[in-house]
Amino acid sequence: MFSLQVALMILTTACKNDDDGLEKIIPVTGITLEQTELIVAPGLNKILKASITPSDATNKSVKWSSDHSAVEIDENTGEMRVLSITDNIITITASTVDGGFVASVSLRVVDIPAIGVSLKEGDIVVGPGRTKTVEAIVKPNAAANKNVTWESDNPAIASINLTTGEITAHTTGVAKITVTTVDGGFKASAYVRVPSLTNLLQNPGFEEEYNNATPPNWIKLTQDWFKSYYEDPGSITVNQAQTNRIGPVSDSFFTGNGAFFKPYITGNYTGRIQGNQTGGVYQIISVTPGSEYWISMDIGYRNNNANTSIPVNDKVKILSPDGATTYYAVPIVPPGATTGNGTTAIILGVSGYFTVPADITQVRFQFDLRSFPNPNQSPLTLFDNCEFRELPKKP
Repeated sequence: MFSLQVALMILTTACKNDDDGLEKIIPVTGITLEQTELIVAPGLNKILKASITPSDATNKSVKWSSDHSAVEIDENTGEMRVLSITDNIITITASTVDGGFVASVSLRVVDIPAIGVSLKEGDIVVGPGRTKTVEAIVKPNAAANKNVTWESDNPAIASINLTTGEITAHTTGVAKITVTTVDGGFKASAYVRVPSLTNLLQNPGFEEEYNNATPPNWIKLTQDWFKSYYEDPGSITVNQAQTNRIGPVSDSFFTGNGAFFKPYITGNYTGRIQGNQTGGVYQIISVTPGSEYWISMDIGYRNNNANTSIPVNDKVKILSPDGATTYYAVPIVPPGATTGNGTTAIILGVSGYFTVPADITQVRFQFDLRSFPNPNQSPLTLFDNCEFRELPKKP
C-alpha cells in the first residue's frame, strides 16, 4: 500500500512538472481592418494595419495581397504603394497565418486635381550673373498633375526657364515671376530683386598685387578681437602670416591640397587661412541708413586631417566698424560630415541680405575662423568672390 502511494505521488508530481513546462497556445479567432473602403491617389504610400482577436493571440502574423497591378502591397509588412489610376475596384486582402481568417478593404484610385499653388520663397534675391531655381508647391500634395510653367514680366532684369524655374539675373532691378499650374491654371507670384552691379568691396577676389602675403584693401584680425568677441576665442594665437592670399593657378599649391579648390575659384588667386590656424580679414564700407544690401562669399573647407573638424557655427559677419556689434550674420552650413574624419567639404555661394540700422553709415564686412585643440582644429580654408551690393527697394 505504501509503495502504491509513493508511486502515485511521483506520477502526480511528474504530471504537474509536464503541465508547467508546456507553452499555452492562444489561437486566432478573427481579423479586422481599420477601414473597409478607401479612396486613394497615385503616388500614395501607406502602411495598412490589421487588428487580430484575441489581442493576446500567440501568432499574429498576417499575409497581404492585392488583386490589381495598379496597387502593390508588401506581403509581410502591409506597405501599400499606389502606382496608377484604374477604373477597377481594387481589393486588398489580409489573411491570418493562424486559422486563415480574412478581412479586406476596397480601393478606388482617383485622379486628384490641383486646387492651388504657392512659392517656397516670397522675396527672392539673385546676384548679378548668378542663377537660382525657385520651388513651386502644388496643392494638395496628392495632386495627380503637379506640372507648372513659369514666366517673368521683365526678362531683361531676370529671366526664368519656362519649365525648370531656374532664374538668371542679368542687371539691377526688380522682376515679377509667376508660376501657373498646368492642371487648373492656378497662379502664384513673387518678386526677384537683382542687386547693384557695383560691388562695394575692394579687391573682392584677392587678385590685386600684394607684398608679404597681405591682401590689399583687406585688414587682418588681431588676437585681441577674438578675445573680446567670442566667449571661447579659440586655442591658437592668431598667425598673421597664415592669413594671406594664395595662387596663381599654376603655383605648386594648386597641385596639392589646393587642387581640390581649383575648379571653384575665380581668377588666379584666392584668400586663405591655413589649416589649424586662427585668423580673418575685414573691410570697412560706407552705407546708407535704412537701405538693404546683399552680401555673398564663396568659401571652401579642406578637411584632410583626422585632427580637424569642419566648422559648424561659422558666419560671414556684418559688424560695427570697431567689430564689437553684430548687425547681421549669414550662417555657413557645410554639407556632409562635420567631424574630424578626413571628409572633404566645399561651400559655394553663401549669401544673404540685411537692412542697415538707422543712423549707421559704416559697417564692417568680415570673415574669420577659430581653431581649437584636437580633434577640432580648423581645416585649410579658402575664400573668394566676396560681394557687398545695394539692393533695389521692394515694390
